[in-house]
Amino acid sequence: MSSTVNSSRMTYTYIPTAVTNIKHGGVAYGTVTLKNTDADFTAPAGLAAGTVEVSKSTGNLNFSSADVAAHDGQAITSTYTVYLEGKKQVQFLAGEVIRAIRGYWRTDTTFKGLFYPMLINNIPMTIDEDLGIYRQMLEYQFNMFNEYEGL
Repeated sequence: MSSTVNSSRMTYTYIPTAVTNIKHGGVAYGTVTLKNTDADFTAPAGLAAGTVEVSKSTGNLNFSSADVAAHDGQAITSTYTVYLEGKKQVQFLAGEVIRAIRGYWRTDTTFKGLFYPMLINNIPMTIDEDLGIYRQMLEYQFNMFNEYEGL
């Protein structure tokens, strides 16, 4: 957290459905309030110390001026819930598969003989979206060797 200004707001990567807590240096702020938009935020000088506001439309966080000054240099952490459904959920799961392949292909024994994965395609496929059925296609190219033939 920087104590110079409060206009450059912190933002959640995914807009939370519910916020369990927001902490500074491991200590929870007293009050976390969800607001509909950034326009509904209270001016930072008008917020009581220990209060954080979260915008449901943007995921921005609004801290009190007193907290910004007092917690300068401290890490800000949060526990929150994001509910995913439909196309957004399918895209999220595809991203998780991509991260898993990128992160574990060297050490995971289930990739035996496969190496240097290259993502060729990551596209949504039309299926029965009107029925709530979504599909995301991931195409990978792997180099491989047959360990029983030698190198």
